[in-house]
Amino acid sequence: YDPMIAKVIAHGRDRDEARRRLARALERAVLLGPRHNKALLRDILLHPVFAAGGATTGFLGEHFQAALESPPSPSAKLWAAAALLWTITREPSLADDGWRTSEGTGSFPVRLRCLGAAGQEELERELTVTCTGPGTRTIAGLPGEGDDETLRARVLDRDGPRARLEFTAAEDGAAPLQETATTLLHDDVLHLELDGQSFQFSEVLPGPRDQDEGGVGGGVLRAPATGRVVAVHVAVGDRVEAGQAIAVVESMKIQQTYTAGIAGTVVELGVAVDDQVAKGGLLARIEGDEPAA
Repeated sequence: YDPMIAKVIAHGRDRDEARRRLARALERAVLLGPRHNKALLRDILLHPVFAAGGATTGFLGEHFQAALESPPSPSAKLWAAAALLWTITREPSLADDGWRTSEGTGSFPVRLRCLGAAGQEELERELTVTCTGPGTRTIAGLPGEGDDETLRARVLDRDGPRARLEFTAAEDGAAPLQETATTLLHDDVLHLELDGQSFQFSEVLPGPRDQDEGGVGGGVLRAPATGRVVAVHVAVGDRVEAGQAIAVVESMKIQQTYTAGIAGTVVELGVAVDDQVAKGGLLARIEGDEPAA
C-alpha cells in the first residue's frame, strides 16, 4: 500500500454536500512534520469538473499534471511568515509581550533554509527583517519580480500553535490580507502551515569559515546572541589594535563589549547604534596588518 496518514470521511444529504464538507475538513486539518498531499486533495475536491461528477481516469493528468510533477515552492507570503514567526519565537527580545531588550527598532538579517517538499531540493534565502512598529515587521528579499519583494507582516493574535497574521504589500495604499498560520518549533526546525501548504524552516548560521575568522585572532566579529547595539566605537577606515573595543551589544539586560581579535583596519561595519543585531550577525570586519618583512 502507499503510505497513508489517515482516512478522512465526510457525509451529507447528497454528494455535493459531502464533497464540500470533506474539502472544509481538509482545509481545517493541520499536519505538521510529515510530507502530505492535503492541499492537492482539497484542490481536487474543489475543481469544477470533479464537483460536477465529470472526473475520469484521466482527470489528474488533464488538470493536475503540473502540480504532480512540480511540488509547490514556498510563496513570498510563506517566507515572510517564516521570518516573522522564527524571529519572535526564537528571540524573546523581538516578541511583542514580556521582557524586551529593545524598543523594537532596527534591521537585521536572517538566513532561512526551507527543507522542502517531496521531490524538491532545499532552498535558502537571506531576508532582512526590519522592526517598523509595535508588532510589525517588514521583510525584504522575498521571492517575486526581481527576487526582492517586500512585505509587511504582523501577528494579530496567537492561540497556542495558531497565529492570525496580517500581510500588506510594501507600496502605499495596499489592502492588508489576513491569514491563519499554524506553527511549531521543534529541534530547531520551524514547522509552518499557511494557506494549505506545509513547509519546514531552519536557520542557517555562519559557517566554519566565518566562525574561525570571528574567533581569537580573527578579523570578522559576529554577535553570539541577538541584542540591541548600544555603542559603536569605530568607523570604517579606523585603525584598531587587538583587544580594542569595537561595539557594545545589550542582550537580556546585560551589556557586552566586543573587541578586535587582530590589529588592522576596519573595512566594514554591519551595525549602527540602536540596531537590532541577530545571532551570528556581522558587527565588524577588520583587515589585518601586513606582516613585517
